[in-house]
Amino acid sequence: RSILLASALAAFLWYVLPKLLVMIKGKRRITIHEKKWKKDTVYLYQMYGTKSMSSFSPFCIKIEAFLRLHTIPFERRDVLVTKGENGKVPFIELNGEQTADSNIIIAKLAKQFNVQEYENDEDANIDHSIDHSICSMADFRTYNLLVHYKMSCNQKILMRALAAGRVPDVIVDWLAPVVGYLLRSEYHRRINESIGKFTNEQFDELARKDLEVYRGLLGSKRFLFGDRLTTADCTLFGHLAATYYLRQDSLPMHTLASERFEPL
Repeated sequence: RSILLASALAAFLWYVLPKLLVMIKGKRRITIHEKKWKKDTVYLYQMYGTKSMSSFSPFCIKIEAFLRLHTIPFERRDVLVTKGENGKVPFIELNGEQTADSNIIIAKLAKQFNVQEYENDEDANIDHSIDHSICSMADFRTYNLLVHYKMSCNQKILMRALAAGRVPDVIVDWLAPVVGYLLRSEYHRRINESIGKFTNEQFDELARKDLEVYRGLLGSKRFLFGDRLTTADCTLFGHLAATYYLRQDSLPMHTLASERFEPL
């Protein structure tokens, strides 16, 4: 009984209390955390990672990959509870201004640092449209499908990844049943509202189709658009890496580990 009470209290303090405070205080003010910022240095605020992946969040991995791809100077700020103006991570601070949402962040970075992934011609415009479509599919549909497995499979692995070594495994495993249940219920509600309610077999079918689409798009090429990396590669890498390196016993992880999907 004491375990259940402690777990319920932890869940309340972690997930419910912040929402209540936002309701009471209203919309949060934008706070710049890096007071002594350096000009044109990006401060990336993201979720902690594990030994095998730089962040638990695919969107955080996506932004870090984009920064590294275009050699944009940045400093990581791993955070546990700090959120951006949209109440989420990742967010960045650049020259004393905060920007949230991975797609808005990339648009800002591209403009600020004059990133040109495509030439200004008709074929390049088509590639840019395909790039945008891949990013949209991965960030919305594929993300929700993969979250279903993260929340449905081994809860101890999930909770340990979220704790990122900042909480002893013994305590994490102790809290996992209740906190994991609350997380699973909340995220399944969001998934149902976003892409619909499905059986486990239907989730498997949809996940396989998405992964087959990405495998087909890659084909025998090195990257999605040939020899050059683009935002689409960064985006897809973020979502697949955050699933594969979590190492849960799930259909997407085993599919990505198979020989056919090795190029991905």
